[in-house]
Amino acid sequence: MPTRRRLDDAACPDKKTFRISLTGRVQGVGFRPTVCRTAKELGLEGEVRNFGTSAEILCSADSERIKVFTERLRRLPPPVKVESIDAEEVAPRSFTGFHPAESTGKPHLSVLPADIGVCGECLRELAEKGNARYRYPFISCAQCGPRYTIIRKLPYDRGGTTMDVFPMCGLCREQYSSLKDRRCYGQTLSCPDCGPQLTGIRRDGARTEKEAAVLDARGLLEQGAILAVKAVGGFNLVCRADRAESVTALRRLKHRPTKPFAVLFANLTELSSACLVSSLERELLCSAARPIVLLDRSPKWRRSVCDEVAGAYGLLGAFLPAVGLYAMLAENLPLVVTSCNRSGTPILFRDSDMREYFLSHDAVSGVFWNRREILRPADDSVARAVCGAPQILRRTRGYEPEPAVTNAPSGNLIALGAQLEPALCLASGGRIYPVAVPGDLDELSTRSLLKDTIADLSSLLNIRPESVVCDKHPLYYTTGLAHTLGLKCVQVQHHYAHAMSVIAEHGLKGKVLAVCFDGTGYGDNGSVWGGEFLLCDGASYSRAGHLAEIPMIGGDISMKQGWKSALCHLEYAGLESSDPRFPVVRAALRCGVNTIRSSSMGRLFDAVSAVLGLCRENTHQGRCAVACENAAAAALIAGEAPLQMAFSESGGVFDPSPLFPVLLSAKDAKTAALGFHRAVIRMVVQMAKEVGAEQVALCGGVFANRILLEGCRSELEKRGFSVYWNRSVPPGDGGISLGQAYYGLLKG
Repeated sequence: MPTRRRLDDAACPDKKTFRISLTGRVQGVGFRPTVCRTAKELGLEGEVRNFGTSAEILCSADSERIKVFTERLRRLPPPVKVESIDAEEVAPRSFTGFHPAESTGKPHLSVLPADIGVCGECLRELAEKGNARYRYPFISCAQCGPRYTIIRKLPYDRGGTTMDVFPMCGLCREQYSSLKDRRCYGQTLSCPDCGPQLTGIRRDGARTEKEAAVLDARGLLEQGAILAVKAVGGFNLVCRADRAESVTALRRLKHRPTKPFAVLFANLTELSSACLVSSLERELLCSAARPIVLLDRSPKWRRSVCDEVAGAYGLLGAFLPAVGLYAMLAENLPLVVTSCNRSGTPILFRDSDMREYFLSHDAVSGVFWNRREILRPADDSVARAVCGAPQILRRTRGYEPEPAVTNAPSGNLIALGAQLEPALCLASGGRIYPVAVPGDLDELSTRSLLKDTIADLSSLLNIRPESVVCDKHPLYYTTGLAHTLGLKCVQVQHHYAHAMSVIAEHGLKGKVLAVCFDGTGYGDNGSVWGGEFLLCDGASYSRAGHLAEIPMIGGDISMKQGWKSALCHLEYAGLESSDPRFPVVRAALRCGVNTIRSSSMGRLFDAVSAVLGLCRENTHQGRCAVACENAAAAALIAGEAPLQMAFSESGGVFDPSPLFPVLLSAKDAKTAALGFHRAVIRMVVQMAKEVGAEQVALCGGVFANRILLEGCRSELEKRGFSVYWNRSVPPGDGGISLGQAYYGLLKG
């Protein structure tokens, strides 16, 4: 056996053969030609194989030059992100020069690459008359294009993707093979002569192809039509963002009366005319993932976006094109772009399903698609800048299924998440891979997709789970599914899993006070938790404090009725209400009819919003709480002083009852909403001081509230606490599977 010589050993002056293994996002910027050019500059001989988000390099040189080589690889620009480099001496090999090699065999570590948004160079060529790819909607190179959604098998080579049905023309083959070309080994490489082509069909049956289809789609959008367009991860519904009647028609079609839409802008200049964009937000918008980014609106936002898109107040979700087609459709015409689906079901991604949808929905004026098959769906990701750092609020296209944690304990398992915001995690080799499952688990189609995703990713990543981790809630679909998989089943309390997701992301050790605020979760005592202070230490925790558990009327519909949460809180506080429904609610609570005990912070936000007259119905998830946050933000912007109020506390139990007399008498809803936020922040600080743990984790869906997150972080850090929150996975239930997986690995 050859001697393994690590690079931190004493330098060896004679030439040796080394195997260098890289992991991370290494499939971009023409990775193989870049490696070859770098190696040749250093006089190395060898070859490089690229498997997607891992690579293997065999080369001959002395140890010192290998060290220089690996350091230069670490500094490659985005979208390359080298996570780890491992080099070892192997049996001597003889090479002639340095060249890329086909990715035969198996990768050192199975990691699927995420989809990458169209790069700046391709966008420049898209608009360049005379260029071979001028106005080609599916332009790409080695540093951009779909990956995860089109891969059939690893390694990531063209023959293992849905691009295999598009043989390359002479030009593309020449560029694919040239180390001097940025398209060298670009697996999605194509052009108007050999790649996917746009096809359009109108409601009246008129059909167009290629450039004519692009012009037809653009013309229909200008007229105010709603179109279905095939994107990277599925079909979108698209209309003008500046025309109220078009957006209203889209809301009827989607059965989405109030939830904000996101707006696609052709470029950063157009986007900046509607939104205020910081340098960090610009980085997010232009990143390889091309997420929707939540932004403050500029004073001129109504010139390009009507009120019907996202209401008159609050943040605006905005994003830039991930494909060339959208760059052409949105030029000087900002567009609402949303998933094409029935509410609660996964985004449509199969052509056959889209044909059926089109035939049954007359509001869609045309459908525009191409022959490149999408193997797995992926909605647009959502992100924001908060506390001076990026945070992912929906981790889908552009991020999944790359690992969120790379230094976890070893073990092979699967974690199934919760009921809302379905997502799962696979774990192997110290890495945890989160993947969202679009849809609602009350829908059979979403349940089927969840099971298909488990089988698909287990096979692609070559992971054979030995155990499954799930929530403790006995009625969650994922809990029932876990017990049917024939694996060792580990159950973990909902809010502890939230806490563990932050602990896993940041690799925290020792005692951590986790502040877990969300809408609902099955508590260890059988009640509904959601306003929790958990003292965590490794694989154990204790409930150090919580909101008072108050009687509330249960059922799914009650969670959507902010007014009902308000009446329950008023009854608990011994107060009256003029609401004509109050006597019925009071009678039900006093007789114990369909009641539960709840410490939910999410329901408290709903109650405050309703009492202040800001919002009384959650017609979409979190609507009441967001209305409360928006009102508080308006007070901050206006420089108004918050209305003073406070919780009462006894033995770590915080009672919100003293808040409600102040809220009921408030003359200004904005200052009252801000006062409520400040009261919650003071409660968090008080509990942190009482517990004494130096590390504090802020987690749960309520911490999607920017005022709350930034306020807690600021006040805690002033007092010497180290504060952490979810950044690479959502703070809500969409990130809970990461915490479940980490707990399962700790438990072994």
